[in-house]
Amino acid sequence: MPILNSIPLVGIILGLFLLFIAISGRNGYIRNKTSRFILLLIILFNTYYQLDSYLFFNGYDQLSWLGISYTYYHLLGALVYLFTCSLFNLNSKLRFWLVVLSAYTIIRILFLINMPDDIEILDEDSLNALLLMIDYLISIVVNIIFLFLAFFKLRKMKFAVQLTQIETIHYKWMYRLIIISIIMFIAIIQSDLISYYNDIPLILQFKIDASITSIFLFALAFFAIKFPVFAIKGDYNELPVNRQSKKYAKSTLKQNESDELWKKIQSIMEIDKPYQNPEFRLNDLAKLTDNNLHHVSQVINEKKQLNFFDFVNKYRVNDAKKMLLSDKAKQYTILAIAFEVGFNSKTTFYNAFKKEMGITPSVFKMGQNQD
Repeated sequence: MPILNSIPLVGIILGLFLLFIAISGRNGYIRNKTSRFILLLIILFNTYYQLDSYLFFNGYDQLSWLGISYTYYHLLGALVYLFTCSLFNLNSKLRFWLVVLSAYTIIRILFLINMPDDIEILDEDSLNALLLMIDYLISIVVNIIFLFLAFFKLRKMKFAVQLTQIETIHYKWMYRLIIISIIMFIAIIQSDLISYYNDIPLILQFKIDASITSIFLFALAFFAIKFPVFAIKGDYNELPVNRQSKKYAKSTLKQNESDELWKKIQSIMEIDKPYQNPEFRLNDLAKLTDNNLHHVSQVINEKKQLNFFDFVNKYRVNDAKKMLLSDKAKQYTILAIAFEVGFNSKTTFYNAFKKEMGITPSVFKMGQNQD
């Protein structure tokens, strides 16, 4: 099909355009160097993948480096996952996944080295065609797994500040594109299984898959470039404690101002109890202290070695403990107590309580009743 042969060429042109935007930083908001680097890898990989596909589909099969992109096709989902975690400063378990992906990449390379180079031989040899299809499907499943990991990371993410309408729209675009990418890969699996059992040539399957992958991944990269980095959980609070001093080295907040701000924060939290509102955010606390959220976050990090959400949840857990020890514990369910102190779900309450106390609220309540 001439059209399918030419689609990768469009992907190459679009990829070069996106690379220019990403490198130059024009019209982009990604200031996190790690995020930008991973985004560049996504675009570079996809551009090369399209180049590889275009040459392969159009008869340049004598080139020694042809088909190399297929060996790391399974890294697409992982790169999207790492980009999402990096952009939002979420824990990505980078070392663990690097070991797993490195091992899997070596296994795939060793497997593919022993496969025939001629696609027509693969189509005629049912065993080799089956093995290649299994390898390809596994690589797609790996992509889907990482996309699901990114999806759940975004779904669980808590925002430290209230987003504007535009920021919310951009966040939802990222969220939806990951969902669409998952659907895309699932559709590819279904298409490939149908094609295999209907004896459709492998070359045609690869052409269709390359076209679909190009459209969706470049859409993801394009919106990522346009995506603004706004203040979310982790933007100011997720760094390990031993990196805090370096992080705030250029802060304009003086020691006496820090001490004064800390007293004001404590007073507001203990007297006004704003944390009892489940929608309480970092920018709300900044407004109450008449200070900027960078300084408020810095003081909480330096004085308590806690991020904003752990700091707020500590107050909520303390209130919950008092209620569990009072007569209200007999009248209220544990879920009602969780809502009363400011949590918006039972799971969040249980996790925060166990993190603070080492036991669940139920065990804590039962132990007090026994005493």
